[in-house]
Amino acid sequence: MRSSLYSPIYDYVMEPLDNFVKSELKKDIEKKVSEFIPQISITAVNFEEPEQGNLLKIDITFRIDNEFITDSISITVSRDI
Repeated sequence: MRSSLYSPIYDYVMEPLDNFVKSELKKDIEKKVSEFIPQISITAVNFEEPEQGNLLKIDITFRIDNEFITDSISITVSRDI
């Protein structure tokens, strides 16, 4: 069992989305991906707080190393307790 296999996103869900939190969350996401999926390089991480609901939206753009494949994923997390 790997106790380090978790998403760092939930550590920041209740934090205010200021520049410091965005920077730290971006670093933690990149670190986790490089640890568990080293063949993927993250090229961009963007954060958004939609007007409706208490949500955090994260858009991650990545590239598969040694390939010419670029893709992205959107994650929306509820900030409600």
